[in-house]
Amino acid sequence: MVKLTRLPGSLQVLQTLTSTPVTVYLPKTVLQDNWYGFMDWLGKRTDVDWRLCEQYVQDADEHYDIAWFISPEWDVSLTEGVVRTLNAKMVLLYIHNGHMPQEDFDRLRALSPVLPLLTMAPHVAKYVQQRLEERPAAAGTRKAEWMIPTMKFEVDRSHSQHQLQANLQRLQGFSITGSLDKSLRNYDKMWDQIRSYREQHGPDALRNFKLNILGEVMQDFFVPGEPGLEAIGALVLCQTLHLCPIRQ
Repeated sequence: MVKLTRLPGSLQVLQTLTSTPVTVYLPKTVLQDNWYGFMDWLGKRTDVDWRLCEQYVQDADEHYDIAWFISPEWDVSLTEGVVRTLNAKMVLLYIHNGHMPQEDFDRLRALSPVLPLLTMAPHVAKYVQQRLEERPAAAGTRKAEWMIPTMKFEVDRSHSQHQLQANLQRLQGFSITGSLDKSLRNYDKMWDQIRSYREQHGPDALRNFKLNILGEVMQDFFVPGEPGLEAIGALVLCQTLHLCPIRQ
């Protein structure tokens, strides 16, 4: 499994390093069952070689310079098997959730003896760094970093001007993406910060503020209906994946 929202940006980075298609191993739910319509979006790209995760066993004779694992903590045994089998020159571990069992944490750490453990956000990097420092004698890396690779947006010019304007409109403001789960994201604190900003700077301070919340609803979710939050502007709540057209 991978954190799919991080895969397009990771592809963008890797494709700058090679003139051949990037090999991507995905689980059956994504590659064959088209989970959340992901393959409808990226599946037609000719610069990617899509393969099932299980296929790595048959690929032992292939040579890779970089093996980049997205969310390796979801299946540590699979990650270890791929590292041993493919024997890439460089292994990058891109961690989504730092709250993994200690045994899994130590196993992943050992797979990256030189390079830092990469994470998807500053607060995750800080937490992972703390865990690394708690066991300085353990094998493997002693450093954590964070990064957010992004895919370049290119408009599909075959669409009408109206469609292009509608798609560009969706890019305004900033977005909070991911499953709408209060155990992962503190929405109440976000509402409080918006209230506080409005109280400090006046009702017009949020006139051009636009917040997009994109993700699958995992539990009851609502935006407080009080006057102070009406100035948020347009809030988009998506239970399915809607993607702007990208030039293939």
